[in-house]
Amino acid sequence: MFVESTSPDAAELTTRENTRNRGSRRSHAVFEARNFICAHVKRNDPISRRLIQYLSMQSSTLVVLVRDAETGKLLIKPPEEERWLYRQKIGMGRASKNDWNVVKSIGPQFFEEMDKWRQ
Repeated sequence: MFVESTSPDAAELTTRENTRNRGSRRSHAVFEARNFICAHVKRNDPISRRLIQYLSMQSSTLVVLVRDAETGKLLIKPPEEERWLYRQKIGMGRASKNDWNVVKSIGPQFFEEMDKWRQ
């Protein structure tokens, strides 16, 4: 493992605020964060492959993205809408009606940043 996002923890960063004043509309501010771990594992190791297979089967509790370090190809990837690390909703009315604004997600810029940590 070469990067772990535990300080601050995602549970500490995640906030949900709803306010409703008398005679006015409801307002909301929601910020969600996810913890992540970046690790380097052996390429053709059966134990590594089994770990990745086990983690990918746990899709209800975690999101797994596996990238080949040599080629950059994504071997296991979540849906595009699930690749966020930080997202927020701010506005008037019900929070469920507004769209999420993704602050930081997993993509080419994220991979470049993590490659710097790995070196």
